Amino acid sequence: MNRILTSLSSVWRMVVALSVMVMPTYAASPAITSFSPTSGAAGVEVILTGTNFTGATSVQFHGVSAGFTLRNSTSIATVVPEKATTGEIKVISPSGTATSATNFTVLPTITSFSPSSGIVGDSVTVSGTAFLGATAVKFNGVTATFNVSDYKTILATVPVGAETGKISVTTPSGSATSVTNFKVKPVISSFAPESGKVGASVSITGASFTGATAVKFNGITASFTVNSATSITSTVPLGATTGKITVTTGSGTATSNADFPVLPTITSFTPSSGQIGSEVTITGMNFTGATEVTFRAYHASYTVINDTTIIAYVPVQSTTGKVAVTTPAGHTLSDIEFTVVEGTKITSFTPTSGIAGQSVVITGLQFNVVTGVNFNIYPAQSYTINSDTQITAVVPANATTGKINLDIPHASKSSPATFTVLPTITSFTPASGKPGDTVVIQGTAFVNVLGVKFNDIAAASWSRNSNTSVNAVVPVGAGTGKIQITTQDGVAISDTGFVGYDPAQLELSVDLGAEFIGAPNQVQLNYILSGPQEYNGVLPMDGGGIALLTDLQPGNYKLTIFGNHWLKRVVSGLNIDGFLHENIALANGDADGDSQVNLFDFVVLDINFNKAHAMADLDGNGAVNLFDYVIIDQNFGAQGD
Repeated sequence: MNRILTSLSSVWRMVVALSVMVMPTYAASPAITSFSPTSGAAGVEVILTGTNFTGATSVQFHGVSAGFTLRNSTSIATVVPEKATTGEIKVISPSGTATSATNFTVLPTITSFSPSSGIVGDSVTVSGTAFLGATAVKFNGVTATFNVSDYKTILATVPVGAETGKISVTTPSGSATSVTNFKVKPVISSFAPESGKVGASVSITGASFTGATAVKFNGITASFTVNSATSITSTVPLGATTGKITVTTGSGTATSNADFPVLPTITSFTPSSGQIGSEVTITGMNFTGATEVTFRAYHASYTVINDTTIIAYVPVQSTTGKVAVTTPAGHTLSDIEFTVVEGTKITSFTPTSGIAGQSVVITGLQFNVVTGVNFNIYPAQSYTINSDTQITAVVPANATTGKINLDIPHASKSSPATFTVLPTITSFTPASGKPGDTVVIQGTAFVNVLGVKFNDIAAASWSRNSNTSVNAVVPVGAGTGKIQITTQDGVAISDTGFVGYDPAQLELSVDLGAEFIGAPNQVQLNYILSGPQEYNGVLPMDGGGIALLTDLQPGNYKLTIFGNHWLKRVVSGLNIDGFLHENIALANGDADGDSQVNLFDFVVLDINFNKAHAMADLDGNGAVNLFDYVIIDQNFGAQGD
């Protein structure tokens, strides 16, 4: 029985062993019991502790795969991946998936920002990780507006009131702070007043002024007080010139948009009094580029010596008052007044009127500095300083009615009364003429001309050429008499009379000789009529040999006729008055033009025989032939007058 039982027992063991051999084997699923640390930023190493990690194929942080190292069946080392967000950790293996019982908190990080500095209102790009869902961005604790671009980028605006310091980003999972400071540079938004002198107080408004280390006006260091992050009070420093204001802090330098004009400053002037034209030295600051110097608002001539010195001359009409200097930066007044004293002065002159060339005695004060004398605007013909109180001056030819002006250095002094310049007539041309002729009258002081007369008869018309010349047209019936010009200041009368006349005429019947058969109006004869006037030209004969000379001044004349092959003819004692007719007979035969008939004239005919030669064609038939020899023969030996 025992043997049977023993056998059965062996069989059973075999059956059990075989059963075990043919049954499938099942591995246990992984499990995460803990992880450390429980929070961290992307890149942080996390140790997972659990069971059955052998064969793990993946580790995920809230669905984002992470790199890992299987240390053993109970431990995995992994790294928080980029783009991971807060959530459970999973370990995946063929036997199953393990999920952490608690979430792993993914903290944000700030890796960099750009730019590294800026002013309030600038845009800053913050780079890092785990920015999704960010709830706040701050610049040194001051909340900024921002926009989350993606997982690792935020665009933020430097907020008002921000100062240099760290940037922080807050998400529901935690906060990240930059390693380095963002430098908030100062900003100048305005300053008041808009301009000022050295020593003036200036309020500068802006942002990020805390910790300011320097304030400068166009590069010159100024004293200052920081009132707040947005306000500084400074003083315009000695040596400052127009230019930008700058504020420097540890984070940078702010420069004003506009220039601060540094106004000129007058500290003194010397002498403190003087007459018109006196030289005055003005001392102060910021005179470079001065555009105007005035004495009680009257413009002065001046020279800028340097930035601190101006030489000016007291202007005409100035009276006691303050001195002012204007530059492109602005205008400044002296603290005290410059006293203008009387100085050079004209009290009277005699006579009070006169013609050019007349001497005038001028009386007054301080004539020792006088450098010129003018009648109105015209320099005197000459002048002599007789004493400190008397000058003798000669009225110039072009003088006009007006004040007498004395030139003194850099100015002039005018007489209280006006010197009246009377007109004069010095000459006229022509000396005679008929109605309608134009006469040019020369003289002086032809200003404000009222009229012109010939022998008390008003000129037909007149025009003023200049202070010394007038054109006038001879009127009908003028006759012979003085010329008179009336101006606003007086009357000028010529020393000699103008000879006015009604024009006469001389009619000539010219006998060219019975042998001449040509047309008289084709003959060119010259004439000279000498008498009260001289007239000359080509004798204007018509076809009948009649010549009429018109518009002649009446009088006794001598008539000379010459030309072509006629001998010169002179007639004296022609009394032309109104109309005169005179018969003139000319002798022919002067072929060579020497005003006599001789053998040489035969030679001229021989040379030009049978030719069309005007001088040798004595009879006017168009050719030189035997008829011309006859004319020479008849008049042989004759001579012209």
